[in-house]
Amino acid sequence: KTIRGYKMTKINIQDLKAVSLASSKDTTRRYLNGVFVEVYKDNTAGLIATNGHILHTTNIQPPENIISSGIVPSKMVQDIIKLINKTTVEIDIEILPAGNKWSDKINVSFDSHNLNCNLIDGNFPDWRGFLPENKPTNEPMAIAYEYLESTAKVAKAYKVSCVQFTSVGSGQFTFKVLNTPHFYGLIMGMNWDKINTKK
Repeated sequence: KTIRGYKMTKINIQDLKAVSLASSKDTTRRYLNGVFVEVYKDNTAGLIATNGHILHTTNIQPPENIISSGIVPSKMVQDIIKLINKTTVEIDIEILPAGNKWSDKINVSFDSHNLNCNLIDGNFPDWRGFLPENKPTNEPMAIAYEYLESTAKVAKAYKVSCVQFTSVGSGQFTFKVLNTPHFYGLIMGMNWDKINTKK
């Protein structure tokens, strides 16, 4: 859920790159076409993105700690990534009144650059409800190649060569990146024995 408020925080550009890989390109669900930013009471930020098949998060905290949030459009995210050559950037989320309506704005400043745009109108889904409660299993998994490719890009964003996968049952598995405990990835796979194979 989007929470209107004003707050400045800092985000890590590697986190932004890694999380944005899960953003949806489906224009019929605009609220998934970007990165959801949650700003917490301790002035840190959590980043979340999903396309309904994969979910990437970093630095997440319990929902009661959220004081501001908004969905940053994918184009804005990519513009930031292209321009930044450092590991951190200040991101300023502000909600400004426009007549009788609210205009959700985001301003990002770093070095000599200043970018701003409208946040995506709409509520981000209850992504915490996607998180599996299942315990690790030895269940065989079938994973689409495109999702394996996505995890490889996450590893590249963090400049590491190792990703750990854990099957959690119900056709899902989580993955973690070496030496990056604040990142969490979830892939909704499929049961191996339900795949149609040619004989």
